[in-house]
Amino acid sequence: MELGLCRHFSTTRAPIGFLATYEISTVQNLIEKPQYDHLPLIEASRLCNMDIISKVQQVICFAFHDSRLLMETCQEAKNMRKIVTLFYLD
Repeated sequence: MELGLCRHFSTTRAPIGFLATYEISTVQNLIEKPQYDHLPLIEASRLCNMDIISKVQQVICFAFHDSRLLMETCQEAKNMRKIVTLFYLD
């Protein structure tokens, strides 16, 4: 499993508290982006998402209907002719 963080783990820890319930030791490849630490979380997330979709052929996204950033990311992936599967959580 690969996990990408939009910032350095120590900076990102609070906004992604759900990781506390998931054993980080099971993650085979943890990719941190400390170069985004100075950015607002929304902008760091946008850049990280674009980096991820540029490297894959298919995007599977779990989002709420009002998750603007994830909807934007899925649309960008479609524009890049990626296969996009979107699951709504609400």
